[in-house]
Amino acid sequence: MRAKVRFFDGFFVVGVLGWVVMWAMCPLATAADPPAKEAPKSVAITLYPAAEPQPALKYQLLPPLLDRRPGNAAVWWNRIPAQRKQFFVDVDRAFDSQGVINQWMKIPLGDPREKVYREKELTKTIPMIRDRVVFADMERAARFESCDWQLPIHEGNVIAMLLPEVQQSRLYARLLSAKARLEIAEGKYGEAVRTLQTGYAESRHVAQGPTLINALVGVAIAGIMDDRVQEWIQRSDSPNLYWALSTLPKPLVDFRPGLEAESNLLYLQFPELRGIDKKQMSPEEWNRWYNRLWSLVQLENSKKSIPKSPKHYYAAAKRYLIAQGHTAAEVDAMSKAQAVVLHWVHRYQSLSNDCFKWFLSPAADISDRLEELRKQDQSLAQENPLAATLLPTIVAAKNAEVRGQWTLARLRVLEALRLYAATHDGRWPDRLSDITAVPVPKNPFDDKPFIYHRDGDRATLTSEHGPTGLPWQYDLTLKGKETNTPR
Repeated sequence: MRAKVRFFDGFFVVGVLGWVVMWAMCPLATAADPPAKEAPKSVAITLYPAAEPQPALKYQLLPPLLDRRPGNAAVWWNRIPAQRKQFFVDVDRAFDSQGVINQWMKIPLGDPREKVYREKELTKTIPMIRDRVVFADMERAARFESCDWQLPIHEGNVIAMLLPEVQQSRLYARLLSAKARLEIAEGKYGEAVRTLQTGYAESRHVAQGPTLINALVGVAIAGIMDDRVQEWIQRSDSPNLYWALSTLPKPLVDFRPGLEAESNLLYLQFPELRGIDKKQMSPEEWNRWYNRLWSLVQLENSKKSIPKSPKHYYAAAKRYLIAQGHTAAEVDAMSKAQAVVLHWVHRYQSLSNDCFKWFLSPAADISDRLEELRKQDQSLAQENPLAATLLPTIVAAKNAEVRGQWTLARLRVLEALRLYAATHDGRWPDRLSDITAVPVPKNPFDDKPFIYHRDGDRATLTSEHGPTGLPWQYDLTLKGKETNTPR
């Protein structure tokens, strides 16, 4: 299925034409084609030597055990907007395309213009970013150990399910991002790490909802927090965050809850279809089922003209059923509607199993298989429009998942470089393999080492494969020759 998201009065409605190719909240949620054919984009990064903090886990990017408590975080996340309606109206306005916060976020930290803009243009907005009540509510929600959104996926019509909490989570993330950025700009790193803990915890909580949308939005929120970490580690006095990044859960955002629901979407929408091949129904009943499934396909492909008569799909259905063990006489005895419904349902189940068994494998192990799935997906529409409509764009979903893993791996490499420089007279290593104090992560897209080249105080970090929509070549500059002491 390729799901789409429709917007009605600020709410999400899960539509079956593409839960994956949808979320424009940030580049981390866009669908990705195989990145090998894309020319690397480049971004400049300035780093300073920084030794391991003491103790090593002084900084943690998720709420530590002693701060967590039992309970359902969803209850507390959902209470926040009801208690502070006007606050969120004002915040949303500040983040629009011309909003002052949005303009400030575009100016790099360390650029002299950033401090000037912050001190002149953000004076009225900064109190909002520091609002103690709202952020205390977010911190409370983020520190509950479980999160059950109690979405009614077993009550039928899951395709039209409202997801207002997912929409609200977007605004939480933007606000937390601005707060963390302000704290980093002001050198308040203790406060910044607590804000980032809240943001990363939110990303995991959102992803615990049983839709693929939840997982994608969780990845996007984590990506926003990653952007703040990338700004932070470029500060001249930034502590080293290698272990803070390395001790995050793997994966940080779990796609499994959404994938389990996605793999059973047809039966969640139509529970009566379970075991339909064993049911005795009249030709009229089979015809009614065919019309229900065809109407669903047409609804979710409203810009296309989908042939309505089962005659259009009968030949493919007959071939499939015979290949699956039915005799020609058995298929001839069926109505055309029955044969087509059985074909659509069985083929959907088979393809759904194939999609998800490969999705749950490491990306580097299945790159060729993903390309086959892409081609298969493109050929489904004529043979089996139900499967083509309901099955996810699995390649895009897999790339979204690996994109988050790639970002964290790349940040860990940068911090490993800073660790090395701190104990080697402020110099880059000649090769990544020279770094032996800590493990240097590999590129999750292909399980190969990142490509590194040093030229004096400058270096480049890239890879053969990387994410679409994000820069994946980094031009690095090392400053500050003095060896940093642990902090």
